Amino acid sequence: MYRKILTAVDGSQAAWRAFEAALDLASRHRAELHVMPIPVSKPPNVAGLGMEDSEAARALAKEAVHRAAVMGKEVEIRPGGAENVQSLLLQAAEGRFDLLAVSGPSGEVTLGKIPVALLMVP
Repeated sequence: MYRKILTAVDGSQAAWRAFEAALDLASRHRAELHVMPIPVSKPPNVAGLGMEDSEAARALAKEAVHRAAVMGKEVEIRPGGAENVQSLLLQAAEGRFDLLAVSGPSGEVTLGKIPVALLMVP
């Protein structure tokens, strides 16, 4: 059973699929869902390409909150901003999360000794 789930969104379709999987699990397990917006230089699914990272992060956070609300779930937005997984892994370790839901092939993420289950969504 999961109590705290962390996922990241960068605006890509793959990241939103990971978010949706995390949202589904959070709903089924009545778990907290935490979202870290990690904007890339040109987020593919956020209006206003080329906006500053903080603006892009706010837009991603707003979209995550909206998508969760449609499903009747609240999310907590975590500080992000890095274009790599380091800040995400740090949050996973420090926040004592049960599950980290991310997009991409499993070879892209090395958890090392972080005690968290990993859900990779293609």
